[in-house]
Amino acid sequence: MGFRQKLVVGVVLVLACGFAASAAQAAAPEGETYYTTANIWYEDAEKPISVNYHKGTMIPAGTKVKIDLCKKDKIKFTTESGVTLVFLNSSKYSTIKLPELFDRYFSKDNPTGGLNIFFSKFNAKEKENIKKGTIAEGMSKEAVLMAYGYPPSHRTPDLKSDTWAYWDNRFVSFRAVFKDNRLIAIEHSAPKKEKE
Repeated sequence: MGFRQKLVVGVVLVLACGFAASAAQAAAPEGETYYTTANIWYEDAEKPISVNYHKGTMIPAGTKVKIDLCKKDKIKFTTESGVTLVFLNSSKYSTIKLPELFDRYFSKDNPTGGLNIFFSKFNAKEKENIKKGTIAEGMSKEAVLMAYGYPPSHRTPDLKSDTWAYWDNRFVSFRAVFKDNRLIAIEHSAPKKEKE
């Protein structure tokens, strides 16, 4: 390979690397505004959210947030009201990668705002439950996800499954049972005893 060919190849590689780097930077969500796609609960803003326990304060689906950090195993975000929270993608509770966790909980489009087609497909009862952060028999899987968030993937690795495992808190878990994409039962387990 002559000098001229080597030079052309070198320039092409530099341009390709530069384009890849700029594309990665453009894809990085830090500093950008997103909306939550599901209700998110937290008990203490200082503690990372590993499992979306349904206890404490609820951040409603459709909340506008700024993404402060999204790398390694953390998504740090701040709501318009000034609450800063961290999602921790802990391998203890998660079998998915950080980008998938991000896509599950954040969207450039407000899923509940205006004439959003996604939200408009829910019936009045589903919309009411989503706003309250509750679930009830008859809700679709999509409505349950928005109302209660995603079940921890280490216990529910496939959302196509008809049984999802959730936790109300550290000691009370339950199963959401579906048939034909509709919630047909909520089965609670006996609460675990708190360690003394």
